[in-house]
Amino acid sequence: LKNKSVGEFTIEDFIKKNYEYKREEEFECCKCQHKSKNTFREVNFWIDLSSSNTSSIQECIDKQLGQELREKRCAVCGFEKAIMVSKVVSLPKVMVFFIKRYKCQNGKNLKVQKRIELNPTVNFEKIISANCERHVGDIPKTIFNDELMQDCQKPRKSRKNDGQQKDTSSDYKIFSVLTHKGSSGSTGHYFSDVFRFEVGHWMNYSDSSVKKTSAEHVM
Repeated sequence: LKNKSVGEFTIEDFIKKNYEYKREEEFECCKCQHKSKNTFREVNFWIDLSSSNTSSIQECIDKQLGQELREKRCAVCGFEKAIMVSKVVSLPKVMVFFIKRYKCQNGKNLKVQKRIELNPTVNFEKIISANCERHVGDIPKTIFNDELMQDCQKPRKSRKNDGQQKDTSSDYKIFSVLTHKGSSGSTGHYFSDVFRFEVGHWMNYSDSSVKKTSAEHVM
């Protein structure tokens, strides 16, 4: 990705600007209460269905991060257990979810066939930090769009009342779903459903087949 570019605009810039978010892990020693932090930059949000009893995307998000007892050696007292709390500290323009449906059992890679509800809108309020950086601006259009390239290369000119227009939401509306249909990871077929903003409805793409669909069918 680093070597591919269109003028001064790189694919890496496009991904970082639109999809990257930050997650922070804070460890507190169970003996002396010494605290330490690690920050990670990520571009997708993993949801593991292989060991979960959740029934919707929103429920998975709410339970995804939280407090855990971990084995971690304290840099101050040497104690080897700590409480870890994980929070999202910055949100992207576009959040990409990966739903893990596979688990290894008796040497076989099995697919979890459980159905999960796709909420039309999901919220991250329960797992973000108090001072979380929120996503701002419109979603990306296309990587070859001249307006988008200029937007990525040059900072936008300041506008009056920008402070009042700043987005403080942690809501995301689902507008694209990639689905695998099959009984295992080695067989099956992928198709996608995409909400086309320019026409105001969902479209289904399956190989060369393109047809109109509905939100009820996708969710």
